[in-house]
Formats: sequence, structure tokens, C-alpha cells
Amino acid sequence: MTVTASRSQWIAELDRRPLVIGAVVVACGYLPLTLLGPGTDLDVGSVYQSGRAILEGGYEASRPPGAPVHEFGTGLLHAIGGSFLANLASVVAAVVTALGVTRLVQREGGTWAGWFGLAVILNPFVWIAGTSMVDFLWATAFVLVGANLQLSRRLPAAAVCYALAAGCRASTLLVVGAFIVADMWGDPGVRRRLVTLGAAVAVLTVLIYLPPLLQLGSDISRSAPQTAPWYVQLGRFGAKNIYFFGPVALVLLASVAVRRWRDLLGSLSTSTVARAGLIGFVAVELLFLRFPWKLAHLIPAFVCVLVILGAARLLGRRGLAVLIASQLLLSVVALNVAQPDQPDDATGGRVSIELLEGPLLRDVRCRLDADRSAYRAPEGVGALLDTWACVVPWSE
Repeated sequence: MTVTASRSQWIAELDRRPLVIGAVVVACGYLPLTLLGPGTDLDVGSVYQSGRAILEGGYEASRPPGAPVHEFGTGLLHAIGGSFLANLASVVAAVVTALGVTRLVQREGGTWAGWFGLAVILNPFVWIAGTSMVDFLWATAFVLVGANLQLSRRLPAAAVCYALAAGCRASTLLVVGAFIVADMWGDPGVRRRLVTLGAAVAVLTVLIYLPPLLQLGSDISRSAPQTAPWYVQLGRFGAKNIYFFGPVALVLLASVAVRRWRDLLGSLSTSTVARAGLIGFVAVELLFLRFPWKLAHLIPAFVCVLVILGAARLLGRRGLAVLIASQLLLSVVALNVAQPDQPDDATGGRVSIELLEGPLLRDVRCRLDADRSAYRAPEGVGALLDTWACVVPWSE
């Protein structure tokens, strides 16, 4: 598949089976959940308030450093169709993310590209974010569209998409940087254009973040304080990665790393997409090591893993089947390996191996039991604490 292939041609050349399965999952699994309120994320209330403020002609960051693109988009969609329409935008973002992964794998000649896209749709954390009023998938969708535009050498359009991604989540710039840096091998002329692309993304991102900068000032870079010692942070990082990826996928990835490491190293010298995936994965995980908070923060890491596996052709038919099955299994049952001494404010913890209700089942149960109008309350986060405590396995 060449970069000059038409939009319709690359879709036509895909295996139809994962596309059909994915469409059924979205229609029968994603869409019904969009009717269950804005989701269980702790920030949906502040995002709603920020969107309202923007539509009224002001600006109020949902949390530092703000997310102007997502806040404005959510405010507009909510004003038109409530949380359902805002959630529907996340469904679209999930589909675009899946197609973006598919296209990146297909560009590198990876086999079964559509099945890697299906793995995105079936991931329980993508499923949750893809039916909620949150920014995670808005950001990944813009990044992957930008990456495909970059590799097609449509750099001005790529710059716009990358800046919009950053405007949804500032941390997405790590993945943007991964794609730009990974593409700098080879032709010096292309390298110069990529430097220009990076500069354009930086300028556009600064312009997008002018409203939060004017409102927050120096507090725009303020983050939650790290009150726990480093070993507690490391424990959070490890326990949450295990919970997020699940034991089946982790065993599969470890097996691939041991058996196919030479193939992986070889692909890094020839595949821009594989290089970008590895750089992006390391960057996202390092950031999560510093701020091991929400499980959904690891969605870009999962996307990067799929990109590496697909572009480097590290999975055979059986391995891909295990990967797909692991996402279905993870939706209904999850492995927890530790318990904090103080939920939501840990200073230590203990090993506690147990099987828990899967994240998707837990999220649906909590959404059914929750006050679905609580996010509209003026107190914002406070009104959502009960729902958050229900959905987070380490919370009280």
C-alpha cells in the first residue's frame, strides 16, 4: 500500500471481517452506553462547566493546563444535544483511533491491519472513554490522523491535527514528538520540513493555549503534588500497568519481546511507524511513572504497543487471536496485585493478588447506579466523588 492510495482504496483493501465486527461492537456496545450520562470520570463536571463558560464568552479551565479544544467542543455539543451528543463525539473518536492504527499498520505492510484496529475498539478502557464526555480519545484520534497526514507528506494539515490533539490533552505532545522524531531518518530535505512541522505545531499549540494562560498565569503548569515516596509511586505505576494491560496481554508481550527481539530491532531501522510507536510508548510510560493517576492515561501506551506489533509484524495469527481475546477477557475480569494503605492518598501498600470485576462491567454498573445529573452541580468534582469511588478499584 503506497502513500498515494486513495481514501476509499485503503479501506477497500482491508479484511472486511474485523471491520464488520468492529461496526457491530460500536452499534450494539458503544452506542447504548452513550445514553447513560457523561461517564464516571472525575473531570466530566469541570469540563461541562468550562464548556458553558466558553459559550458564554469567557474561559474557565477545567483543570490545569486546560484543554481548550475539548472543552469548547464538549460545551458546544452538550448545548445542542446534552451528554448524549458529547458522548457520541467520543464514539467517533474511538472509531477514528481504530482506523488510524489500522492505516499505520497497513502503511508498513503489516498483515491483518484491521485486526489491530479491532483490538482498539475492544479494549475496555477505550470502550469506557469512547462512551464518556472525556478528552482521551479526542486527543489520540487527532494524533493518528496527523501521523497519517505526516507520512503522506501533507505537513500543513498534519500540523493542524497535531495542535488540535495538544489542545485536547497537552501530554499528547509526547506522542506527536515521537512521530516527528521517528520520521527524521533519511532525506535531509524531509528532515528540514519536519523541523518546520514541529515549529508550526508549537506555535499553533501556544495560540490554542492562550485562554488558559491568560486565566491561570503561572499556575498553568501546576500539577498535583507528589506526596508519596518514590517507591509508592513506582508501586502505583506497576500495579496500574498490570491492571490496565491485564495478565494475558502482558504474558503475550513478554513472549514476543523474548522471541522476536531481533525482528523488532531490525524493524526500528526500516519502519518509521515502529520507531514512533516505541518512542511514544517509552515517553507515555515515563510520564505515567511521574504521574501514575488515571488508568485511561495509559490509552496512548496501548495504541503505541499495537502500532509496534503491527508495523514490525511481530504477531502471527495465533498471537493476534490471543491479543483480541485478551481485550474481551479484560473487560469482564481484571487482576489486582496490590492494595493501598490509604485509598486515594496512599503512603504505602501491601501485595494483594485477587481477581476483580472487569473495568468495563464495573463502569457500566456504576453508571447505572450513579446520579447522572451530578456533573451539572456547581460544586463540580465534589458531586462526582461517589461515582469515582465506585469505579476505581483502589478508591474508598
